[in-house]
Amino acid sequence: ANTLNKPGKNMTGSIDATEVSDQIDLLIKVVPKAKRVGIFYNSSEVNSEVQVKAARKALEKKGMKVVEKTVTTSNDVQQVMTSLASQVDAVYLPTDNTVASTAATIGQVLKEAKVPAIGSDEAYLQATLLTSGVDFKAIGKSAGKQALAILKGEKASDLAIVKPQKPLIAINEDMAKSLGRNVAELKALVK
Repeated sequence: ANTLNKPGKNMTGSIDATEVSDQIDLLIKVVPKAKRVGIFYNSSEVNSEVQVKAARKALEKKGMKVVEKTVTTSNDVQQVMTSLASQVDAVYLPTDNTVASTAATIGQVLKEAKVPAIGSDEAYLQATLLTSGVDFKAIGKSAGKQALAILKGEKASDLAIVKPQKPLIAINEDMAKSLGRNVAELKALVK
């Protein structure tokens, strides 16, 4: 059987997936008093649905109430996010193209509602208090090391597929100030 450790055939590489449960743990660490967590995404994006399912499971396991709101076009983002923000203590944003393209709008709604959010991609840091996502630079280095190993004679099929060792965490300092959060304390908390 082909696995990530032994991919087989003539392939190997790296995966740009992050652990959703780790992102949820980080959200709870940063917003420990949260009882209701919103999840916002485009329901027509399959990749988002996979992350949402994992997030819902992780949140419910921690005893949180989950409120999901979805859109299918960017036209509905402001209205739906405003509704969601009024119902929750924090928001989780999975990797989602609609979220990325409307990050400024989402950020403005969350800032006005004083609701912290965590995002799973640094591309929409402006929408969130913090993001915990893939460190693409680290993945590139890993892929380079694999390429070098292959050039030196190793078989690709014998090289384990590399997963990111740790997430890239970024803090939106402007959002932190708007939410009344101390940036230095946040940095210490997420290390």
